[in-house]
Amino acid sequence: MRKLIIILLFISLIIILSSYFIFLGGRIPKVFLDNCKQDSDCISVKAGCCGCANGGTNTAINKKSVDIWNSQIPKGCICLTVYRCNARDSPKCLSGNCELETLNFQGKSKEFCEELEGKEKDYCFFDIVQEVNDLNICENINDEMLRLNCYSDFGKVFILNSDINSCKKINSENIQNNCITSIALDSNDLGLCYEHDAEAMITDCIIKIALKNSDYLMCEVIENQSSKATCIIKIAKKTDNSELCREISENQIGCFNSFLKDTDSRYICASGKYQLECLNLLLSNFDNPIFVCNSLANISFTNNVQIHDRSRCVSHAIKDYEDASICKSFDFPGHEAVCYQNLAVQTKNPEICEQITPLLEFEQKQIKDFGYMHISRDFCYTNYRVVTSY
Repeated sequence: MRKLIIILLFISLIIILSSYFIFLGGRIPKVFLDNCKQDSDCISVKAGCCGCANGGTNTAINKKSVDIWNSQIPKGCICLTVYRCNARDSPKCLSGNCELETLNFQGKSKEFCEELEGKEKDYCFFDIVQEVNDLNICENINDEMLRLNCYSDFGKVFILNSDINSCKKINSENIQNNCITSIALDSNDLGLCYEHDAEAMITDCIIKIALKNSDYLMCEVIENQSSKATCIIKIAKKTDNSELCREISENQIGCFNSFLKDTDSRYICASGKYQLECLNLLLSNFDNPIFVCNSLANISFTNNVQIHDRSRCVSHAIKDYEDASICKSFDFPGHEAVCYQNLAVQTKNPEICEQITPLLEFEQKQIKDFGYMHISRDFCYTNYRVVTSY
């Protein structure tokens, strides 16, 4: 009789479990897949169809049950592109079942962390950095992204506290330099730049503070003339003030040229003692290029020296025109002829060459004095055929 009762109870249990199994849609419940004796028995797996990166979550089961678990996960789900998992969750064996536990090692010692392995070891070092006030502990973290976050997150604490001394204890040269420069910038204190060991980093720090304040006078403390020029040029560009180019002793031409808006205009001014005067005139009247060409021609005539490229000057001045009457706006006869020649090509109308007239005797002398070859009608037509044939 007792044996019969046991058999009936066993059959009832099977019926109950089968019903439960059918109720779950044929899936084996997690409770039968997460038994464990130690942490190493457990593994983290996605809890459902959607993984961590797609709005899903993770769970923990016994390693031996992974294939069964994965075979039960439904396919073809509609997921969201949202990350919902906690990177600190780690599979643990808790009371005989695999569960995810959020790692937290605050209050632990460096020696304690060194005894751990893998992910736990990394997060342990991450958690104790601020407590021991030593950013170099970040170097013990193997995961590259977590290590960078360690430097970034706790380096900010030193910066917020203006703790230069803690910055200087950092072994990583790049992180240390960034820490010192950031404090100098936040404090707006050029003096803190000299906490750097390398001259290049001191200069870089000064330039950053000068740029922040748009103050070219701050550049004056830089000893290297080339670096000082770089500092002033950067502020000149930031403030759109070409006059600051006059404050540097090196590369003034390059500074002025950097303000010119198109390639042609950068080559208008010829080299020589009048180049700066030419550039300044060009920049001061950039929206009135015909005036620039006429002014440069007058300066050239007065000083009996060619100080600009007449072809480039005219080309820059008429680039937005199609009407040949614009050529009459040029005072110098050489410019007018160049205008007709360029406009013929620009408008694809060679008939414009007909408007080039023979020069008077005094005009021929002007052209000769400047070493120019006068552009004749024939030359204009020839140039048109050559240029438009390509």
